[in-house]
Amino acid sequence: MSFAAEVKQEVAQKIMEGNDIRAELSALIQMTSSLSLSNRGMTLLVSLENAAVSRTIYRLVKERYGVEISLFVKRKMNLRKNRIYGMRIMSAAPKILEDLGIYSTRGLLDKPLAKIVQTNNNARAYLAGAFMAGGSINSPEKSSYHLEITATSEEHALFMVSLLERFNILAKITTRRKKVILYVKSAEKIADFLRLIEADQAVLKFENIRISRDFSNSLQRMNNMDLANEVKAVAAASGQLDDIRILEENQKIETLDRKLQDIITLRKANPEASLMELCSIYERQTGEIVSKSGMKHRFVKIHELAMKEVNKMNRTQLQTAVSTIVFLVIVMLIFRYLWWLILLLLLPIVGFVIYGLIQARRLNKQMENAAVEELDIDRTFYQSYSSPKKNQSDIIDVEYEEHTDGE
Repeated sequence: MSFAAEVKQEVAQKIMEGNDIRAELSALIQMTSSLSLSNRGMTLLVSLENAAVSRTIYRLVKERYGVEISLFVKRKMNLRKNRIYGMRIMSAAPKILEDLGIYSTRGLLDKPLAKIVQTNNNARAYLAGAFMAGGSINSPEKSSYHLEITATSEEHALFMVSLLERFNILAKITTRRKKVILYVKSAEKIADFLRLIEADQAVLKFENIRISRDFSNSLQRMNNMDLANEVKAVAAASGQLDDIRILEENQKIETLDRKLQDIITLRKANPEASLMELCSIYERQTGEIVSKSGMKHRFVKIHELAMKEVNKMNRTQLQTAVSTIVFLVIVMLIFRYLWWLILLLLLPIVGFVIYGLIQARRLNKQMENAAVEELDIDRTFYQSYSSPKKNQSDIIDVEYEEHTDGE
C-alpha cells in the first residue's frame, strides 16, 4: 500500500460530527460524483478506486440523509485493472446537493457556499474530504516532497488555496493534462497539512523518515566538508612546496628572511600538515606562538617571491622565443628573395660576357677577311710575274680591280 493510500485510510476512519460531516461530505461528493437526469428524476452517481473512502461516503450519507443507496463494483479495462467502487443515490439527490452547498436554483456550483466552511473545524473537514477524493502525496522515503489535490475547476482550486491560507499553508496551482491541481512542495508544510486533517500516524511516519534522512544528509555533508578540507589542505601544501622548489632552483633561499627560511624547512619536513598543525609544530620547536593567519601570511610572502622568479624566467624565455622567431623570419625572407638578388648581380656580368663574345667574334671575322686579302694579293703578284704576255700596267689594273672587289 502506498503512503497516500495509508493516509486516506487513516483519515477515513476518523469520526466526524455535526457540520463537520457536511463539510467533509461536500468535498467528497463534489469531487467524486456526477449527476444524471432520467425519467426517474435526478440520480447521483459516485465512483472512486479507494475502498476505504467509498465506505466513508456510504456511511456519512446514510447517517445524515438515510436515503437508499445501491452499490456496484467494476474493473477498469486498462493494464492495472483497478476496481471501481460505485454507488447510486436514486432519491433526494437535489436535496442532498443543496444541503452540501454545491447546488442551487442556478445549477451545480464550482465551489461550495461559504457556510459549509464557516469555522476552522469545517475547513479542516472539507480539506480532509478533498484529499481523500483527489489527493496524493509522495512517500517520505523519496528525496522529493510533494503533495497535491486535483480540483474540479480553477475556481474550486482557488477556493481550496484560500482554505489552506487560513492555516499558513501556501499552495500553488498548475494545470496537468487539462486538470487543475494545487500542490505543496515544502516538507514542513506537508507535515502541517497531515496534522491539519488529523492523520496522526502518517505525521509520525513522515517526520520520522524525514528527520532520519535529514540527519543522514547532515552527516554526509559534514563528511564531505571534512574530506573537502583535507583535499584543500593537501592542494595548498603541494602549491607551497612548488613555490619552495622554484626558489631553490633559482638559489634564492639564502637571501630570504630567517623566519621564512624556518617556515620553508618546516614545510619540507611536514609536506602533508595543515596550517594549524604547522603552527603547533612550530611552537614546539621554537617556543614562538604563531597564529594560523600569521602562518598563512608567511606562505603568501613565499608565493609572491616565487612568482617574481617565475615572471623573470618567463620574460627571459619570451625574449629568447621572440629573438628566435625574428631570426627565423629574416632567414625565410632572405631565402625567399635571395634569387632576386643573385639575378640582379648576375645581369651585368652576363651582359659583359655577351658583349665580349660579340666583340671577339667581330674581331675574328675581321682577321679572317684580312688574311684572305693578303692571300689574294700574293696570288695576283705571282701571276703577273709568271705571265710575259701581260705588261706592267695590266698587272696593276688587275690588282686594283681585285683589291676593289675585296673591299
